[in-house]
Amino acid sequence: MTSKTRMKMKTNLLFLLPFVILVACTQNAPEDKVVDQQSESKVSIIYKGESPYLDWYLSGKESFASCILKMFPEDTIGKQYDRVLRAEDNTITLKNDARLKIHDDYTLENDGQLTELQLTRSCCILRDGQNAPRKMKSVLPDTITYYSNSYTYTIQSATPINIIRPAIDNCNPIPLCYYDNFIVEWNSDTQNQNGVVVVAEWNGATISQSPQNISIASVDIVDDTGIAALDTAIFRNMPDEALVNLWLIRGNLITIDGGEVTLEKVLESYPEDIEKLLMYNPEFFLQLQPFMFGSGAIATFSFFLIRNL
Repeated sequence: MTSKTRMKMKTNLLFLLPFVILVACTQNAPEDKVVDQQSESKVSIIYKGESPYLDWYLSGKESFASCILKMFPEDTIGKQYDRVLRAEDNTITLKNDARLKIHDDYTLENDGQLTELQLTRSCCILRDGQNAPRKMKSVLPDTITYYSNSYTYTIQSATPINIIRPAIDNCNPIPLCYYDNFIVEWNSDTQNQNGVVVVAEWNGATISQSPQNISIASVDIVDDTGIAALDTAIFRNMPDEALVNLWLIRGNLITIDGGEVTLEKVLESYPEDIEKLLMYNPEFFLQLQPFMFGSGAIATFSFFLIRNL
């Protein structure tokens, strides 16, 4: 059984490759400081308002995203990357010592205009004494019944980001930029009502000093008007002449949950009742494990941060 859905949605931020990598050390919580024995890492979210972007970041849901990454000046055309998070097999403990095993197979396609997710979700009930297989096999054991459904979702691909200011080219690949009234200009997207994420990242390198064993990142959200004067707080704890990477991120994102069934309701159900839902209700597969699907655009460049003129 296949359910095909084409949706229109408002534009939401998609925290994709760089932001996900940066916050990995925070274990999905925006603490100011995380220290280990080898290096110091700090991630600060300076944006203090309400935002669906932050709601997505803190949700911890399974997510599938395809994005275009441009690295100025060496790659102004961009490359496509797929980013999938929390898509590992999931097992839910039910009544009578039974367990529900959830497994996803998926493909992502982005033609520059539309981004498509094809998802096949398989579930099985494991009763006491049965071991959950690590992956669904082509030859399934007779003692376990597998149920599956396939779904197709399509959204508009995010508009790629081009850096207009500061001027960056092969003759000036790493410009000198003064920290106060630092203007960044890019191609705006009038359909994006939720803004653009700006991430400033410093990994300890400077022009003239020995590199430090440190990693600092600050995150802000600005309107997608095509131009912004960056808040100086985004460069907090970054010294004069620091080699900084700046990331701009925007994207389209939807949440698919299929209904209002909560995990608590699933845990209250007997395995036999859940098997009936799996047999006759394709939306139940989605209700078991909501996920997010999106298309994103990322642009990044490096510069030397100047504090002392």
